[in-house]
Amino acid sequence: MSEQAAFQETLSSEIQSFLKPGVESIMTSISSIQTNQAELLSRICDLMKTLEDFREVATIVPLDEYSNKLRTANKRVTKLSGKVLTVQQRVGKMHRQVRDMVEREKHALEELSGEVDQLKVGNGEAMAALAAVTAEGISETLSETPAEFTTEEQRLESTSTSVPENVEEPDPTHEPAIDAAPESAAVEEAAEEAASVESVPGQAGDEAPETDQEKLGIDTAKLVE
Repeated sequence: MSEQAAFQETLSSEIQSFLKPGVESIMTSISSIQTNQAELLSRICDLMKTLEDFREVATIVPLDEYSNKLRTANKRVTKLSGKVLTVQQRVGKMHRQVRDMVEREKHALEELSGEVDQLKVGNGEAMAALAAVTAEGISETLSETPAEFTTEEQRLESTSTSVPENVEEPDPTHEPAIDAAPESAAVEEAAEEAASVESVPGQAGDEAPETDQEKLGIDTAKLVE
């Protein structure tokens, strides 16, 4: 609304600046016509006074000469009145032209204001469409990005940060149970390893592999006792 008001204000100021010289000239001509009318009226009054003087003198002086003068004076008055009417008609025509020009400028201003509003609406729609197209393009770009890495640095980073699937992550809420008898647990583990070694059949001529218990020299019986 502020832009439209500023545009209307500038347009009205330009119209006023364009029409101001013509209006001023018309007003000066009107004032001059009014002064001329006043002068004509004063002259007509003088003529009427002279006519009255002629009427007073008509009883004494022959009327033929004065009648001719009166006819000439009447012709002059008629001619001057016709000129005054012509000037008045011209002034009225100028007034009508000025009013028509002002009305046309007002209509043009209203049309320009409507076009400005339409341009604002179209600009808003274009910005909304651009934002929608931009958002759609970003979403399509993200959806079309390949899952596998394309650079060696990303591959190295993936291999260094990847966790094997078969390794279970420790439960942070689970507290490890405190083994009250570590010696019995070690004995059971050594017995299980010995049993697993004995259950595997050895090939002919091959010696049985030495168990961890034999390497360490731990006597299972002593540990059990």
